[in-house]
Amino acid sequence: MPYLISSHPGSDLAAAIELAEYLRDINHQPEQVQDFYPTPGTLSTCMFYTGFDPRTGKPVYIPRSPEEKAMQRALPSSAVHRILISSAKPLRQAPRRI
Repeated sequence: MPYLISSHPGSDLAAAIELAEYLRDINHQPEQVQDFYPTPGTLSTCMFYTGFDPRTGKPVYIPRSPEEKAMQRALPSSAVHRILISSAKPLRQAPRRI
């Protein structure tokens, strides 16, 4: 089952959008998207806790807010894609007040 990890150290919202566009362009829809969780002994975990890339010493962006993590998780999700597709027609047809 294909899945992706979102909110990885170094990934900002612009990168998540770029990934979602790439997946759309290659017609790939992952079944699951999981938030990054630190695991002991990995470079990613070191970056997550320090905010720096240990190989270069340069600062690395770390998505920490629940809102941004939810957005990064939702962007490449096939479930979101299905919801948007299925809700587009009713939204266009429904009478609404402006």
